Amino acid sequence: MASPVAALAQTYDRGLLWRVSQAETPASYLYGTMHLADPRLLALPPAAEAAFDRARIFVLELYPDRAVAARFAEASLLDGDMRLDAMLPEPVFVRLRAVMGAKGATTERLRQLKPWAALLLATAAPGGGGQSPDIALYARARMQNKRIEELDSVEEQIAVFDGIPLDAQLGLLEIALKRHDALAGEMEEHIATYLAGDLAGLARIARRNGGDSEAGRRHQEKLEKAIIHDRSVVMAYRLQAYLRRGGAFAAVGALHLYGPKGMLALLAEDGWTVEPVTTGQP
Repeated sequence: MASPVAALAQTYDRGLLWRVSQAETPASYLYGTMHLADPRLLALPPAAEAAFDRARIFVLELYPDRAVAARFAEASLLDGDMRLDAMLPEPVFVRLRAVMGAKGATTERLRQLKPWAALLLATAAPGGGGQSPDIALYARARMQNKRIEELDSVEEQIAVFDGIPLDAQLGLLEIALKRHDALAGEMEEHIATYLAGDLAGLARIARRNGGDSEAGRRHQEKLEKAIIHDRSVVMAYRLQAYLRRGGAFAAVGALHLYGPKGMLALLAEDGWTVEPVTTGQP
């Protein structure tokens, strides 16, 4: 069992694959992913490959099925007569039309979007196609007849996004549109940082989304609290039900692993031994 001193000493700032164990329970593994469709992200490190193949249970954030996608799309629309163009300064909505119109979005569709949904579109990686690591692992788990569990639900995710303060949603959308032209280059940096297992570096890149202003940084902190830190608490708690059975392989966004508020630190605080796996077989 990890001691409180050891848990505090561990910074959890580097490493994508972690062994989680307790007493006589068979070890489980927690793996950080990127929610991005890029072929460079699909190959698991050898140790992660071995841990996944041996696992009896595969755990992910959210089932990636069509019903979930349809519900999320439905929830991304404003209610009643509300319109996004009435909530944004005119130049910001014009910029949104220019950016998203080039990707096929119609003006009427953009008017219907909640600010957080427009923000997700504006910050989506260019290009794309193919599967993200989460979806690829989900498909493999089904083919291998593993038990599959989720740590979140689509309704909970929708509630998280709806709960982000409106001023933060609108402010971050404006910042994202100003920074949009730099997104492709930053995405390459993001992928390289991820492949290096640099969790602290990923956190630094994410904070750029708040821009250079004090208001933008405050907005980014609110967003990170809602979609990263608060959800990490919930997912770390729920994951322990599967860790107690042993033989689980869990895949979550890498930012949920990082730092003193991440899932690794939370598991260590709850008495689990949490160890990085870097090379060789787990």
